[in-house]
Amino acid sequence: MEIKLYIIDVFTTIIAILAMKEYFIAISKKGIKPIKWIGYSSCLLILLEHIFFSIDSIEIKQYILILILPIILSLGFLQVIISNMKTNMNDMIYTIFGIIYIVFSLFFMTLIRSLDKGQILIWYFIIASWGTDIFAYIIGKKIGKHKLSKISPNKSIEGCITGVIGAVLVAIIYTLIVAHFGYIYSYYKIIYTTILLIMGK
Repeated sequence: MEIKLYIIDVFTTIIAILAMKEYFIAISKKGIKPIKWIGYSSCLLILLEHIFFSIDSIEIKQYILILILPIILSLGFLQVIISNMKTNMNDMIYTIFGIIYIVFSLFFMTLIRSLDKGQILIWYFIIASWGTDIFAYIIGKKIGKHKLSKISPNKSIEGCITGVIGAVLVAIIYTLIVAHFGYIYSYYKIIYTTILLIMGK
């Protein structure tokens, strides 16, 4: 069982590295020079999750979670200083945002997985993400005329709106199916999903 969990952590780390690479490519097109070594090193935090889980003290766990971001921020500031401003604050901010958006999301998904019925919640987010991508692609391809941003030129405002609607619909269906089999998940999670998907867009 332990080996299986480690394999999942390694697989999740690889996904984080690939996602970080795509993010860096996207922001580089806007003239941003991301601090790649900090971004990729942060992905390795996922491999340390089992050490984190093995700690019995909740207080120590809280301190670790609280300290992670300040340490990453300090490394970013250090890079700006030692590079004689060749790396600027914008580069640092975009790098930190990528770490929060990608690494922290995957890290906390693993935490969710460890909860009671956590796998059901994980599938909830996966299915909702699938719903937004499918609806956004199909509708955006057919009627999308207004570009959402220069960083993602293929995304449209119409696709974004229908993607969120699609995610909510898929989430409702999934919630009804889960409830039918005896798992109780309130509809307020649909609101959370909508907010997260809008932020992701």
